[in-house]
Amino acid sequence: MHFLSGAPVTYIHIFDDEKTVASSIFALKEGTSLPLHDHPNMHGFIKCISGKVLIKSYSKIWEKRFTGNTLNSKIDLQASGDYSHQRLRVGASRLPDRILTEDDSEAASLQPEQGNIHSVTAIDGPAAFIDFLAPPYSNDGQHTCHYFQVESSDHVNDVHTLLEIGCPSWYWCAYAPYIGPQVYLS
Repeated sequence: MHFLSGAPVTYIHIFDDEKTVASSIFALKEGTSLPLHDHPNMHGFIKCISGKVLIKSYSKIWEKRFTGNTLNSKIDLQASGDYSHQRLRVGASRLPDRILTEDDSEAASLQPEQGNIHSVTAIDGPAAFIDFLAPPYSNDGQHTCHYFQVESSDHVNDVHTLLEIGCPSWYWCAYAPYIGPQVYLS
């Protein structure tokens, strides 16, 4: 697997019709991840096409919006970004981890309310997966990705509090062109 520059992840855009579905490929170096994030009001499918990936996901139970910093300075010191705008604190239940390999015929599905907050990590070597999102991201703010960090966990009641953070400084993507067959939506 070829990686561009020093980026931990290479992103390849395949298709986006701006209304129905978007598709892309993510290639991850060994041990690297797409950080914990969501796809609000979207359905998603992840299909491993090379190597092996670990998917950790959460389902939202409740959410609260607030402005500014929290009282938990440890989280705020680790978070990046300007938080003069409202951000999210989410209560979520953790779903069982899933490992997908290139030999699996199944894909992981993410629903708007089930498993939508998730991370994807390459394990035992580099890995790649194809990602389908419906509807695709939009410029209206309705489908904007948020990054999260686990703030606290209550394992007895299976409620984990997740705090919205800026994009982690260790995560960035190189972009590569898609050179496969043209994709049409009929």
